[in-house]
Amino acid sequence: MNIGDKLCLEPTIPTSAFVTAQTGPQPCRVVSINKRHHHFTVEFDFPEGSFRETYKEE
Repeated sequence: MNIGDKLCLEPTIPTSAFVTAQTGPQPCRVVSINKRHHHFTVEFDFPEGSFRETYKEE
């Protein structure tokens, strides 16, 4: 995985403020990677705004 990679993940935070009709995996891109702690941050872009979420590598 590299910064800028495009992924399709399901947001785990409540998205009602951002998305009212969309559920399930959404396109996002990797914006940071923490190799030491094995997690990465992605950014979701929605018409209502964008937000970032961190996931643990499995």
